[in-house]
Amino acid sequence: MIIILICLAFLVLLMATEWVQRWSGMKHEYSRKTTHVISGICVLIAPNFIDKNQILTLAALFAVLSVVSKYLAFFPSIQNVGRKTLGEIYFPIGVGIAAYLFLPKDLTAFQFGILVLTVSDTLAAVVGKAYGKHKLFNGKSIEGTAAFFLSTLIIFTFFIAINSIAIIPLWVGLLIALIMCLAELAFGAGLDNLILPALSAYLIKIFVA
Repeated sequence: MIIILICLAFLVLLMATEWVQRWSGMKHEYSRKTTHVISGICVLIAPNFIDKNQILTLAALFAVLSVVSKYLAFFPSIQNVGRKTLGEIYFPIGVGIAAYLFLPKDLTAFQFGILVLTVSDTLAAVVGKAYGKHKLFNGKSIEGTAAFFLSTLIIFTFFIAINSIAIIPLWVGLLIALIMCLAELAFGAGLDNLILPALSAYLIKIFVA
């Protein structure tokens, strides 16, 4: 029952985003990232309410829904962003991979990976879109990449503090932020959504856990 309710809630979110985008004239990139952030927050807290198998089931369902809506153009507010991307499809798959590898034992690592996907990736896209004058490759910019790096470093710092993890040298946070930054740069067309959650979680597990 809870899986059905979550699916219905997500469909309501998509329809609400579609309506707001059409009513306000919001840029598609911003409506897409709004959905990205809200979905990420839901994934972040999901292990508190549902188990690993339910999360995997939902990830699979949302991946199928994303494929169908992508090719039938059900939700143009999150799909018409003026560039080739399958990010909305890779997002649930990336979450599913991270959940499969790290839940329930490594909840802290899983949540860190979701935070990087939700916050750092979003800031990189928004800053890059608004201020990205110095282009790199894969449509990325120095400004967006810098936002991703700083965001990941801040997330790492607060995450360590909130979870009462022993004092970790600053170089560890810098290294993790740099590796994630390079990964985000390397994978275009939405593939970063597939890679970031599991890679972030793996790095936390190696260097911190």
